[in-house]
Amino acid sequence: MAPESPIYTSTDPELFRVEGTTPVLMGSRCSNCEISFYPRRWICAVCMREVADVDFAGTGTLAAYTYVATPVYGRKALSGDGYGIGQIDLDEGVRVQAIIGGTSADWGVGQRFAARVAPIGDVEDGRQAALYEFWPDPSP
Repeated sequence: MAPESPIYTSTDPELFRVEGTTPVLMGSRCSNCEISFYPRRWICAVCMREVADVDFAGTGTLAAYTYVATPVYGRKALSGDGYGIGQIDLDEGVRVQAIIGGTSADWGVGQRFAARVAPIGDVEDGRQAALYEFWPDPSP
């Protein structure tokens, strides 16, 4: 019998939550200015009015990237020589910086990316701590 999948839990519940195996980035949107923010804010940085909490789909376009030649901090398995960091323009109009998966040969500015759960540490009592990272989006 295959082991049960762990329940993924966010390492920072103020920034994102995990629904099943999908990370949900939590932001804000100003209905007056129609501007979105990440992370969440209480007031709009433009008009100073209250904003509403919104969930971002976790999909967007790669705006810029670099490669960091050192193992990823917080990962138990330190495989590989390094990792990518990318600036992702989310579909909701917010730019986020995050770890990007794959190799630099897989990345290109303007390419579509999607957020995925990135497990860290050991499973404890059926729970697995998780970050989010972006991977090239295979869907059209």
